[in-house]
Amino acid sequence: MADDKDYTSLLGRSSGSSWGDIAGAYLSGGKKKDSRARNVLLATLFFNAKEADMKSKVMKNLEENQRQKTFDNAKVTNRWNAYNSLMDEDESFKKDPNYFKLKAETEFSRLNPSFDLSTQSSRDARNQEISEYEQALKNLHMEKLKTGNVDKRLSKEEFFKPFEDYYISESRKIAAPENVSLVHKGFNFLTGNKKEKLTEKQIQERKKTATRSSFEYLLNPDEIKDKASIELYRDPNEFTYSKDEAASYIIQTYGDNTLSSNIVNEIQKDTSEGFTINDLKGKVLTTKINENEITLRNEIKKYQTEFNIKYVRDNNLENITKINQKDENYLKERQAYVDLKSGLGDEEVNKARLLIQQLKQTEDPNLKSVINKKIDDLSVGTLDRMILNNVIQLTTPGTLQYEELMQLQIGEGKNYPNMNAYITAAISQSYDNLESARAARP
Repeated sequence: MADDKDYTSLLGRSSGSSWGDIAGAYLSGGKKKDSRARNVLLATLFFNAKEADMKSKVMKNLEENQRQKTFDNAKVTNRWNAYNSLMDEDESFKKDPNYFKLKAETEFSRLNPSFDLSTQSSRDARNQEISEYEQALKNLHMEKLKTGNVDKRLSKEEFFKPFEDYYISESRKIAAPENVSLVHKGFNFLTGNKKEKLTEKQIQERKKTATRSSFEYLLNPDEIKDKASIELYRDPNEFTYSKDEAASYIIQTYGDNTLSSNIVNEIQKDTSEGFTINDLKGKVLTTKINENEITLRNEIKKYQTEFNIKYVRDNNLENITKINQKDENYLKERQAYVDLKSGLGDEEVNKARLLIQQLKQTEDPNLKSVINKKIDDLSVGTLDRMILNNVIQLTTPGTLQYEELMQLQIGEGKNYPNMNAYITAAISQSYDNLESARAARP
């Protein structure tokens, strides 16, 4: 029959037949009003369109699956690198019990490349910090092993296997026959061969296992703080020199000469048990003053008198007695004049005084940083000369400041038994004040 021919013609075409192919087959049969042929036409068209849509979705899902795999592969690689480093470190520690001690010593040297080990107190402090840091590294390492429940070392292939298996499985699920063919989908429906769907929680757990999420914690930065951390900034006065250590420091720094011998003698006569670096600087400068005291102080008095005469003339005063010796500008100008005339100071010393004054007056951390940089760029010894000049001019007879000092500070029953004791303490305190002003660096 013609009808049979039409059905055979339509159904015999592949599922990939186009609308034009099917419509042409129908119209050429000469049965335009045949309802059964029309139904076959529509059913076949739907069948082809549905399977084409299914295949398109499968392709998109496979592409998305591959994209997600690439993204997750980077995550797993990072976790593998962290895990592998942990295992390398564990093997190194098992081979060498001093492994973490060496790491602690390396870190200490990195943070303190010029650490002074000339005193016992500094050596004790270094050993203590290294020991505490070493123990912190051990504790952190053991905690990592415990958190990851690591009981054996995995090869890279073993580590990545769950990840590879997961994405192979996902690809197969996406491209399963029932997802690309209505026939297979219908067959599974009729036979009840339905796969059990996983809950969202189960899906997430499966993904975490595949991507080794349990090792994510290894990517967190190692944090060692508080007592176990190694200090970066150190005040040299934190450590003290014994008398023998102080004598050795003086000779190494200033050479084996008369000056060093005199300083060492002063150290031996001192009743103190320990000396900070600023204490030793004070003794050095005091000894230098004592060696040339008469000549030096006569020069200072001479140039102070010259300045007073000049100051009276420049400011139209009646005589020297009319000078306000507590006026800040007068004191600064007199100090700069004496420095330059006597050779005790120069433009660098004056610049240092100005920078220190600016540093004390500002609270801006950025400006403090700029000023500190300028101070660092001063010539070697400039700050030492500035402190020496300040103290020696203050302790030279003939000024109001000297008279007040003698009345309130120096003498029997007062703070300092003699001028030398005051000078040493004043110089040491000047260094302390300078370092305090510079310590708050951003």
